[in-house]
Amino acid sequence: MNWHWQCAYCGIWTDNEIPLLIEFNKKHRKQAFCCSDECKEKARFFYGRIKRMTPLFLVLVAISGLFIIAGILYTIFISAGCLIMGVTALVLPYATSEQFAEYGVKKTVKLVRIIGALSITILCPLFIILHIMQISIL
Repeated sequence: MNWHWQCAYCGIWTDNEIPLLIEFNKKHRKQAFCCSDECKEKARFFYGRIKRMTPLFLVLVAISGLFIIAGILYTIFISAGCLIMGVTALVLPYATSEQFAEYGVKKTVKLVRIIGALSITILCPLFIILHIMQISIL
């Protein structure tokens, strides 16, 4: 019987079985497979980066959330929160482990970066315009 595995990095289905142990912390480990040694190294580098940068990611998400909550007072703060979230998504394109398992690292990173770019190009200007409209009405 031929087993087919989805590559942890590029997401293609293959019968190559190059194992990759993904270690998020001492208690959370995951076994995955890659289609080539190149994909294995890229996936190992990406998951190592996640492990190192998670504290920064959480701080930026918290700051963004505080700005969005502060948007109750002034809508311009929502725009700042969307900008911080968009830049965070572009620089640190992290998603859930289920998304990485379903689509692979490559496609998931592309999707998260597109969402981050949309946050910057659409949501930020939208809330700036709403803020300006509120000021002009007063």
